[in-house]
Amino acid sequence: METGDYVTIDLEDIQEEIDYWNSAVMCYVVGANPPIHVMEGFVRRIWRNMGVDKVVLRAKGVFLVRFTTMEKRDAVLKLNRPFFDSKPVVLKPWTQDMDFTKEDLRSVPIWVKLHRLGFMYWGERSLSKIVGKIGVLQKVDSATAKRDKLQFARVQVEVLVEQEFPDVIKFVNEKGMLVEVEVEYEWRPLVCSVCKIMGHDATKCKKGGNRRVWVPRQQVVPTAAAVVTPAVAVPDLTVVASVSTEVVAADGGFHTVVHSSRRRTQGAPIIPTGNPFHVLTEENTMDDGGRKDRVGDCDDGDRMGMQTGVSRRGDSPRNNG
Repeated sequence: METGDYVTIDLEDIQEEIDYWNSAVMCYVVGANPPIHVMEGFVRRIWRNMGVDKVVLRAKGVFLVRFTTMEKRDAVLKLNRPFFDSKPVVLKPWTQDMDFTKEDLRSVPIWVKLHRLGFMYWGERSLSKIVGKIGVLQKVDSATAKRDKLQFARVQVEVLVEQEFPDVIKFVNEKGMLVEVEVEYEWRPLVCSVCKIMGHDATKCKKGGNRRVWVPRQQVVPTAAAVVTPAVAVPDLTVVASVSTEVVAADGGFHTVVHSSRRRTQGAPIIPTGNPFHVLTEENTMDDGGRKDRVGDCDDGDRMGMQTGVSRRGDSPRNNG
């Protein structure tokens, strides 16, 4: 139906879509914005038998989970609150007037581990008093309730978003002795003082102007090269050289750092200078007749024979003419 310049949408026009989404819930993780594929895998795992039809992203970090029937949806809303990476998940049934923005929560449930607490204090009455310094006890972990793990007590506590979280809780036991209990928080509802968003502090805020900038590594340039004096004809010589280097100090000035380094250097190679035909040029002697005879490789007997002109056995006689 049209009224003037406007188009009027009746309930009959949207009833089909309302009926389709009536079996859906809105959900988001407090202090986190997981991507759609991660959230869908998480939802289908924890509610694998609850008839999950589809998981869709509605706004940043806000999802709609549709179930096949209204009965399945109501059954999910009656279950214990799920936790994603130790962070609470907020669930609300979908309505046609729903605002898909995350609420400014004043209190949230968190899981706490109490270390060094005697298991005689693991009863609900004792635990309620002990964690009263932090918040209100909501429930006890299954392993703690069954006394299956005695290393620590794990409890769920409702805490205020803006409060202090002590690391140690002290109480007086039945003997009048002071007992200290170490507290481990699986997650804390940190609120950024810059962007006012829960999930991180100001040091990790992207809007706080703190950015990680990659800078090139400072190169150290030596001011003097190493001077090495080789030793001639020494095969293995150890030479100590000093290298002076300028480095930038933390205060912006320069300091000269001298490093002593040991380097093993080989001696200068010995270059042969002999003639390969030295056999032909060895020391010669002159006889009385002016002839040159090789004597370098001869013994005394040969030398005498050569000087007197006497032929050795087996040699042909010399011709003196």
